[in-house]
Amino acid sequence: YTDDSQAIVADPLLANPAGLEPPRWNETTNQFADGSTTIRAVFLNLVQTYAIPQTGSPAIDAADDLYAPSEDILQNNRPASSTDVGAYEQP
Repeated sequence: YTDDSQAIVADPLLANPAGLEPPRWNETTNQFADGSTTIRAVFLNLVQTYAIPQTGSPAIDAADDLYAPSEDILQNNRPASSTDVGAYEQP
């Protein structure tokens, strides 16, 4: 990153993953440990809990729009400009 004049070196203000519950299937209850019944639901829960930058994050509106994908990790459309750095786009 040292040759990138627009590099962002800062805390993205994501949730603390210390309490992260790995997705483990419970055959007795037919659910994952978090209560989800599909791996898609587990994935969405993990994204919404740990991958969304908090208000004031330096990642918000800081991406190079030229290289940003058109959708975020949740398949939400990204704006044409002022996109966020990372997998998730703030609404």
